[in-house]
Amino acid sequence: MTRRRSASWLYAAGVGLTAALTLAAVHAGSALVWLGLLGVPLAVAVVVRRRFLDGWVSPLLLVALALLATAGFGAAFGRSVGADGGVSATLALSGDETLRTALLLAVSATTLLVGGAVALTALGARDRRSASTAYRTLLPDTGAFHGDPSTRLVVLAVAALPLLATVLVQGPDLVRRSTYLIGEAGSAGGIVSMLGLAGAVGCGLVLGSERGVRLLLPIGLAAGYLLLFFALGSRRLALLPLLMAVGAHVARPSRATRIGLAAAVVAALVLLPIPLYVRGIGAHGLLPYTAALPGILEQNDILGGAADNLLISFPLVGATAYQVAPLPLDYFFLQVNPLPGSMIGWYDISDSLRINLYTPYAGAGELANYGWGVVVGFWFVVGAFLGTLDHRIGVLLDAGRRGVALVLTALPLVFTILMLQYNLRSGVRMLIYSAAVLLALRAVDALKALSLRLPSPGKV
Repeated sequence: MTRRRSASWLYAAGVGLTAALTLAAVHAGSALVWLGLLGVPLAVAVVVRRRFLDGWVSPLLLVALALLATAGFGAAFGRSVGADGGVSATLALSGDETLRTALLLAVSATTLLVGGAVALTALGARDRRSASTAYRTLLPDTGAFHGDPSTRLVVLAVAALPLLATVLVQGPDLVRRSTYLIGEAGSAGGIVSMLGLAGAVGCGLVLGSERGVRLLLPIGLAAGYLLLFFALGSRRLALLPLLMAVGAHVARPSRATRIGLAAAVVAALVLLPIPLYVRGIGAHGLLPYTAALPGILEQNDILGGAADNLLISFPLVGATAYQVAPLPLDYFFLQVNPLPGSMIGWYDISDSLRINLYTPYAGAGELANYGWGVVVGFWFVVGAFLGTLDHRIGVLLDAGRRGVALVLTALPLVFTILMLQYNLRSGVRMLIYSAAVLLALRAVDALKALSLRLPSPGKV
């Protein structure tokens, strides 16, 4: 009962924060208009959440609240960002564009919630007002990750695969290269380096579980990922400490891991301006970036650059939707195609879907550029898929399989970040990974069921 009450307060705090940010955005237009834009999806969330998971384990609620918070916070404080602050593009929205961008995000969140509610109803999820279901949480007091040393070694080995694959695929280009982007010609390097985010979480899980000299392995792997993302000039560098801290906290929640989460947020803000600074020096790679790194101390507004990078999502979505040339609808179908980019011609058009060399269009804005029909259709289908994830996560939590449930909760959050700051294709890829995990679970469960039905060799 205490946990359920606590979750309700957490949800109320999220709604209250979003509402407060909405009020802060009122100065951009009519108070009634703004309350209508963001108040309607919040009301929908309150109504339909009865079928969702408790607390903060529902992908639907997390993604919807992220979209709404971006609308309110961005409209209030981030309608324009400038290159002087350390971001890679100068963006500014007019009052009308600000309103339309907030409307876009509000409609996206509302459609997502409705699609999720429809899927959960079809799957037979009961209304929790009339169901005596137990509270479900990703973080029991004993932690969500258990296993003997050999199991943790396997997890660490799997977490290291994206790092090793990226080094093998991209090799010398990581050390020194003439262009910022690598792997754009269809190389698998871009994909496996993105999977490094999942590797960072796995590294954190092991880091939070090990003790003594065995800590050296996850620490060494973490250092490898730090060098990788730095050599790529990627903003994933800033996500690394945060994802590792989340993994460590999930593995063994404690006061120390909560302090680690707070420290990781600070570390992320400090690291965020680094890739944006080094990618503009001319030469690229680990050695040129290392030589140029001391120059960042001469920058006058490092914290301002970090803030602009947090606020850039809103104007980037608006600029993509309402300031760039109309995009052919064929591009939408190409971006949601699950086949490798080199097979479908993605790399022939990817350079045209950018504000500049360092700033891709935002996926949420690309949808609006294609038209409102695409916006509503896409978010409804995504909502239905996340509703399926929501239902499956509940089943996994009931079975005590919290590690897998964590992965299925985390991937949609990465999807949200990518939809707000990267191309649509990057965001959709996270949903494809989620679907792959679901299929793998089905296959494993089917094999286990088959093995139980088959007679053992000694009984034949």
